[in-house]
Formats: sequence, C-alpha cells, structure tokens
Amino acid sequence: MLKAIIIDDETLILDNLSYIFQQLENATLLKAYADPAQALEEYAYLKPDVVIVDINMPSMNGLEFAEKLRLLDDQANIIFLTAYDQYAIDAFSVHAVDYILKPVTTSKLKKSLARIQGKEDAHAEQLPASETTGHPLKIPGLLNNRIHLLNPADVLYIEVNQRSVSCCTGSEVYQLKHNISYWEELLSGKGWFRCHRCFLINLNQVAEISQMFHNTYEVRLHHCQTVIPVSRTYANAFKKYLGL
Repeated sequence: MLKAIIIDDETLILDNLSYIFQQLENATLLKAYADPAQALEEYAYLKPDVVIVDINMPSMNGLEFAEKLRLLDDQANIIFLTAYDQYAIDAFSVHAVDYILKPVTTSKLKKSLARIQGKEDAHAEQLPASETTGHPLKIPGLLNNRIHLLNPADVLYIEVNQRSVSCCTGSEVYQLKHNISYWEELLSGKGWFRCHRCFLINLNQVAEISQMFHNTYEVRLHHCQTVIPVSRTYANAFKKYLGL
C-alpha cells in the first residue's frame, strides 16, 4: 500500500484529497500539510512513498519545495497539483512522476498513483541511465496536459519551430521543455545527429537519404511523412558520420 503526504495552502483542496484517499484501497494518507516547511521537517520521520504538492503556494512554491526535498531524498516520488497547465514541463525539471490539473478527482489520482506503483514494481537496472545526470534517460514530453516519459529509441526527431521545441514519434507530437542544444548534448553518442539548426534526428530511424543541390541532403524517416533537411553546415559531418 502506498503511503502519501499532501501539501497545499488551500484547506478545501486538502479536505478534498483527504476524502479521496479514504475511498482508495491501495493507498493511505499519512498527513496533510498547509505549510511546506513543516512537511520537509517531518519527511524523514514519516517516510512516505509519494508526495503530492501544489505548485502555486505563497510561502514556498511546489518547485522550490521539490528542489529542497531532492536534497533529503533524491528518489522521492513527487506528484504536482496546479490549476495552470503551463507548469507541466517545469514539473519534470525536478523529476516529478506526474502532474495533475485541478480539480483533483478520484480517477485522476488513481492514474497518478498507478504510475508510481508501476515504478516501484519495475527493476531500476532495466532503465538506461543518463551519463550527465544519473537519472534514467527519458524524454519528458507534454501532450494533452499530461507528461509522457518517452524512450529516445522511439522518438524520430526533435524540432524547433520558432521558440517551441517538440519531438515526434510518428503517431504523436510532444512539447519539450529545453532547447535543442540541450537535447543534442544529452543524446550525444546515442545514435542522434544534429542535421540542421532546427532538427535533431534519430539515425536509427533513417529510412532514406537523398542528395540535393549545394552539398545538402534530405532525410526520410520510418513511419514519418516529414522530410528532414540536412543543411550545408552539417553536411560534411553527416557524410563522415554515416560513411557516405
């Protein structure tokens, strides 16, 4: 059974969540807090399996709370609550397990807790680790107000469109938090190649390469209609990398 604590500055939210936990069979609420500082002080004593925290709090917001909590327990399972979906990607900067938009319902909470239960049941050694952070190497993408942890091998390409950064799996397009240079560095040496200032491609997904004018190329990927350009800036490195 999962043991949880919740932190929110709104009494009605705390009461609602406390009531929802009473209806659950596989989870129990250890304590509800209006003060995030008190929750941090008592965390080591309570040892909860999951921490549910509101992002938008006046004294200490949820992201600040999560950063402090990571210093106490870098494996803590964090679920964020908020009324504003623009914080979704920010939530994963502190490696949150999930993100729930208010109002919280029993079904929403059950889904989030199920993700944690699945995480607890999984074998951590089966997940590839990032050499730069030590955390499992996943690409957190936002779609329909939920964050999905994507395996890099399943992603076809990452694209910059104006100031928005996204990744495509062929069937879905997910919004990403960091700029393309961040992903280029993180995925370096893992079969990914920066072929254009706006594109980073998964070379394992390349189906066809066409040579174009002025020492440029076009790339077509498996299960993808988008034609990816290889600019002159990256063409020589591209040829050398693939032995063309």
